[in-house]
Amino acid sequence: MKHITSITTTTLLAAAALAQSTAPASSFSTSGNLTIASDYVFRGVSQTDNSLAISGGYDVTHTSGFSAGVWISNVDLSPAALAIPGASTELDLYAAYGFSLSKDVGASVGYILYYYDNAEIANTGEINASLSGYGFTAKVSYTVSDGYFGVLGADGTIYTDLSYSVAVPGVKDLTLGLHYGWTNGEGAQVSYDDYTVSLSYPVAGFTASVAYTDVDTDGELVYGGLAEDVVTFSLKKTF
Repeated sequence: MKHITSITTTTLLAAAALAQSTAPASSFSTSGNLTIASDYVFRGVSQTDNSLAISGGYDVTHTSGFSAGVWISNVDLSPAALAIPGASTELDLYAAYGFSLSKDVGASVGYILYYYDNAEIANTGEINASLSGYGFTAKVSYTVSDGYFGVLGADGTIYTDLSYSVAVPGVKDLTLGLHYGWTNGEGAQVSYDDYTVSLSYPVAGFTASVAYTDVDTDGELVYGGLAEDVVTFSLKKTF
């Protein structure tokens, strides 16, 4: 094997450079995010008892359209309106397959598991499907677990999410977001609507957002102060 050891360093470096230049581009892309917010509001209901929330996530996407990710946030589900003591962390695990229907319209199907430490009763699994294009997104999530965030026997609960995002004319990089959500509850899970209007703007490498959220009377009757109209502020870093 002496002929191998006689290869010069220059030759090895040249071969390595050639291999790198001809190697195919990776089929995977990744992204991460970190957010600090004045409150964590989910489907119109505060998950942190109207307090500070810190969250972060990491996503992997393949050129075939498959993607998967993880997201984590602090929570406080102990108030009487939720009555799930012990949970201090929410961990979301999700996967999806996205594909194009036309040049400007895409669709996806996926699954997400909401997992809570020390609060198994709150664990919830959903399958979902979405359609997006021209700034609009419509998404339907269907509960496949027996419980729906602590409400047992609520499998089959459906959440419909309609949203629209558009650049604000005359203000560079300012984005307006509109959201309407409808929880169609099964079993003991109440049905209610939630609404959000938001503005986002890039600031020093971050995205700063302010959002106004409210729910209808049915939601307020069940969740009380956790579902009252609220203005939240957030700062998000994507990397």
